[in-house]
Amino acid sequence: MAKQISMSLSRVSVGRAQRGAALVTGLILLVALTLVGLAATSSNSLEQRMAANMADYNQAFNAAETVMRVMQRELDRPGLAPQGVSDCSGQPAPCALNPKVLVDLYGTDWWLHPTVNHTWWDANGIAYNEVTGDSLKSQGLVNTEPHYVAEFQSDVKDSARLGHGGDGYTYYYRVTARGSGATDAAQAIIQSTAAKREN
Repeated sequence: MAKQISMSLSRVSVGRAQRGAALVTGLILLVALTLVGLAATSSNSLEQRMAANMADYNQAFNAAETVMRVMQRELDRPGLAPQGVSDCSGQPAPCALNPKVLVDLYGTDWWLHPTVNHTWWDANGIAYNEVTGDSLKSQGLVNTEPHYVAEFQSDVKDSARLGHGGDGYTYYYRVTARGSGATDAAQAIIQSTAAKREN
């Protein structure tokens, strides 16, 4: 009988040890699955932020391109080609600055200067709504109205009107446009060369 009692005790102690091992194994698996779930959630959150930032930048780029097209449309209208002036304040669009003004103040790549921020563009650039009478900001499309600055580069005498006699001039401008997205943290600055032909 003593032999039977010791056998049953040893079976009980082995069974209890196995149940404890299963609990520990289950807890380890639960912790591992929790860590995998947290990593997936964190990765998804990062991807959402990246997508939102990209959408904001695309919005800024589209705003800058829109104001660039407005400048080109203004140049295409009949009228005298704007010459380089020292200040466009109060000048009708399209107005073109003498590039020496900006280079003397901010350097060759003036648009990269740290003080040329959205406040500078508001004070010195020509805003989309000033030219069109429409506002992208009031429509909730951008945080700050897009602006452009045109710089008179040169005029070239040419005879592009074959068979009509008389020479004309082609005036060249460097146009720098700035647009913002839903926030001013996202901004796009683009440049283009524009031309206006006059006879």
